[in-house]
Amino acid sequence: MLSHTVINNSNQDYSYTPSSSTTYTLACTGGTNTVYKTVPVTVTQTTATPAPTVTSVTIMSIATNQELVPSNQVTVGTAVYVYVRGTNLLETAKIDFYNANNQLLGSIVNDGTVSNIAVASASSLRFPIAGSSIYNLITGASQFRVVTASGGSSNAVPFTITTPTTPAPTLDFTINGGLSATVDPANFSSGWMALKWTSTYATSCTASGGWTGVKLLNNSTGESKYVSAATTFTLTCTGAGGSATKSVNVVVSPTAYNYNQSQTASVLNALFSAKNALSGNGATFGYEWNNDLQFGSFNIADVGALQIALTKEGVFNGEVTGGFYNQTYGAVQAFQAKYGIPATGFVGPQTRAKLNSLFAK
Repeated sequence: MLSHTVINNSNQDYSYTPSSSTTYTLACTGGTNTVYKTVPVTVTQTTATPAPTVTSVTIMSIATNQELVPSNQVTVGTAVYVYVRGTNLLETAKIDFYNANNQLLGSIVNDGTVSNIAVASASSLRFPIAGSSIYNLITGASQFRVVTASGGSSNAVPFTITTPTTPAPTLDFTINGGLSATVDPANFSSGWMALKWTSTYATSCTASGGWTGVKLLNNSTGESKYVSAATTFTLTCTGAGGSATKSVNVVVSPTAYNYNQSQTASVLNALFSAKNALSGNGATFGYEWNNDLQFGSFNIADVGALQIALTKEGVFNGEVTGGFYNQTYGAVQAFQAKYGIPATGFVGPQTRAKLNSLFAK
């Protein structure tokens, strides 16, 4: 029972804090009369809103809708959704991000749009992390807390923003399907090489060794090169993460030929004729070509005789070696041009016919 005797009170307040519902009565007496005024006060018991708790976090790529691993790390620049599960999340007002020293870095505030913090229920919510502004805000974070409108803060949730690493380039480089190939000078077609390669994390590829220039980052169809001698092809592909270099090799393995006596005689006769023809002693040179010849052909008799004929035609001034390579190839083209034959450098039926018309006995 509280009691005060007051005649009039317009300047003083009396404060009371009841712990339960009660009634305050004021009795004013004058002479033999008393007037009563009663004011009831109802006290209700309120329960504090419990703080939220976080029990699990799943981070999903927005682009692929795949869960990221590890699930508590996000690489800078990756657009993700962070799915939070726990309790008492319904009144989530913001997500606070802290560094390892528990210093507040910044917050994502619930502005009522689903593009920001979307609260699904008291046990789950989702918020996006995308765009440079968000990453600039929370870079350096190591944890976050969910904060409700009443000020309750959840347990700290491990959360790391990682700097993306640039992988080193990789390179797969083959020649004719392997790391090396063999060329046979006696077989023209064996000299054609198919160079194929694939690279990853590269921005440029450059050739060196047996070839040069800037190359495609990938060439699965192959780049053809003709090779008549031992050669090394090297390819270097470079990217932000470094460079990768691979080499493939060509080895020469000429076929061993066993010449019979008539072939040997033809070689000797050809060389003898060459000596006489080129020494200007008036000896007559004659030969008949029955085999096609091309770059790399390994036929001493036919090629030696061809070189003699080209010398007499004034289009070849090299040594008579019996080897069909660059100088002989160019001389054949000159011979073909001289007689109106397509200058392919290939001694086929048309070119042989002309040679035989000039030199066959």
